[in-house]
Amino acid sequence: MVKKMSINVVVKEFLAVGTRHTCPSNKNPIEIPNAIEQLKKRLNEIPNRTGKGLIMFEPTESDEIPTWFVTAEVSELGDIPKDMVVQKIPEQMYATYKHKGSATKFGETYSILHSWILENGDYDHGYMVEQQDDGFDVFSNDFTADVYAPFKPKQSH
Repeated sequence: MVKKMSINVVVKEFLAVGTRHTCPSNKNPIEIPNAIEQLKKRLNEIPNRTGKGLIMFEPTESDEIPTWFVTAEVSELGDIPKDMVVQKIPEQMYATYKHKGSATKFGETYSILHSWILENGDYDHGYMVEQQDDGFDVFSNDFTADVYAPFKPKQSH
């Protein structure tokens, strides 16, 4: 059975509060779930939460150690809890695709999105964002997340 590709193009901005992390990409499978568990313990400290959790990957050059954020999306800024940061990503065009299933299958989701982007345009400079409910249950086999990739469509002549 062939999975139907349902990729949308949207213009969106993000406002979130959470924690900032830097580590080599090969450590992400351990470090991201640990950061999520730590943030979940502190969600009640973050005012104006929308109920959505965001993992944001800062744009990097290929040889840089990536920086990423584990955050709770907020409707507006309130008091910022100790040791947390504000992440405001300005409005931008994104290609978005819904990941469904185990978090260990995220590579497949990114492959589908990557192929579509290259067929229809290119990556734009900006943050990659994964959005799910703020329960962040990455260990569930029934995990869903919307993946947003900065996108610029092909120029028509």
